[in-house]
Amino acid sequence: MSKPKALPATKLPPRDLIYKHLRTGVANFKFIKSNGEEREMNATLIAAKMDPRLVPVTNPNPPSQDADLFKVWDIDSKGWRQFKISALTEYNGKVSD
Repeated sequence: MSKPKALPATKLPPRDLIYKHLRTGVANFKFIKSNGEEREMNATLIAAKMDPRLVPVTNPNPPSQDADLFKVWDIDSKGWRQFKISALTEYNGKVSD
């Protein structure tokens, strides 16, 4: 089986579009983890979909943060995860509210 390859820079969704999808619903995407494995995730930044004990008080993605890095709530694993936009292999955008 061949190793997954990240999308070319010209095909990557803009950060502001990903942020909009995550703030208004659940986004689905695949990315390459730091260990080289590909992972699929359904994620959001909607507080109502998170464990109330783990809702952040401040923005988990402040403007001063690395622009390639996103911290998100993983709907399926029920926990905080992060991924790099440059590591995306597939982006399906907003898949539900």
